[in-house]
Amino acid sequence: MRAEAPEPSIRGSYINPSRLWIQKTYGMDVWQKSVDVLPAEERAMYRGELVSLAWYPLRQWTAVLGSVRDAAFAIYGEDGKLFDRRHIYESVSGTMQTVYRVAFALLSATTVVAKVTPFFKRVYSHGEYQVIENTIGHCLIRFSDAPVEMQPELERSFPLATGWMLDVAGQKVIRHELKSKSSARYFSTDLTLDYQPKK
Repeated sequence: MRAEAPEPSIRGSYINPSRLWIQKTYGMDVWQKSVDVLPAEERAMYRGELVSLAWYPLRQWTAVLGSVRDAAFAIYGEDGKLFDRRHIYESVSGTMQTVYRVAFALLSATTVVAKVTPFFKRVYSHGEYQVIENTIGHCLIRFSDAPVEMQPELERSFPLATGWMLDVAGQKVIRHELKSKSSARYFSTDLTLDYQPKK
């Protein structure tokens, strides 16, 4: 069972652009107040630059992100679904968006889907990823053998991040279905996507 950190964790390389996007979009005050939901001894690392290749506990990041999500609703009326989509789609810089669009334009959609597995392995420390079905316009991707405390975050980010990769590859998701199974300690989830080229 894959576990690259002592507890379920997320890479600093993912948190850094999210932090900058939150500060730019909602303001430094929202960011600082959201970091303050953590115990005092855990706040310092989020006040400065995080190490890109380091693992940071997922429970810390989801607590901070949950506070930002609440602030986005309280201040701007953004519900959780809108916030989560904006977070995934907008936190990647404009320059990197362009780089991805140029790179993915050279690849078939099925090749882009195949790259979901290494992408998620770089982001999260635990769990296995498999592309079960991958044909033109359809895919089934499985995330499995992960600690159950990761389930809320993965059920939010898994469909959105996969949809984002297809979006920058010039594809539009027309249907998605997420089915999860969990036990006392572990969970798995199957994500089915149907997609087509953007018009």
